[in-house]
Amino acid sequence: MKKKIFVLFLFIVLLNILVSPKNKSLVTVFNEDLKTASSDDYKIYTVYTSTDNINTNNLKEILNNFNSKYINIMPYINDIYKNKIENQINYYQLDTTNYEISITRFIDNYLKVLKSNGLYKDINMVNVEGVKISKIEVFTSINELNKIINKYPNVTYNSLNKN
Repeated sequence: MKKKIFVLFLFIVLLNILVSPKNKSLVTVFNEDLKTASSDDYKIYTVYTSTDNINTNNLKEILNNFNSKYINIMPYINDIYKNKIENQINYYQLDTTNYEISITRFIDNYLKVLKSNGLYKDINMVNVEGVKISKIEVFTSINELNKIINKYPNVTYNSLNKN
């Protein structure tokens, strides 16, 4: 009898381990260039772009025209298949020395996820329109952030720093 209870207990514990939800964690990695700026002048902001038409086609313009360090980008995920692929899509860390290569790798990774999930219509849309961007993490001053907001008035932001 004790053996049956022990086996049942072990089965329940193993079942809980296998079924329990996995927690996602986001770790921001800093380049050495980012540490050289004064913390009084620069902060990390999350810029939400979902209401503006910012995608990988015009993202290069943004990255090159504003004096900021762009850390991570997050693609917009269509609500229709959000539950299907959201655990496969995370923030993509940009290489601050070469945004062109980073964006190309980002697009390639995004297309692989779409292809592996059979979303071929969306692959065609990405090839034409680029990948829509929903969030950008940026290390910048408030002055540079205001320049971005003036050019793209529908973006919103919040500071990741507690200062």
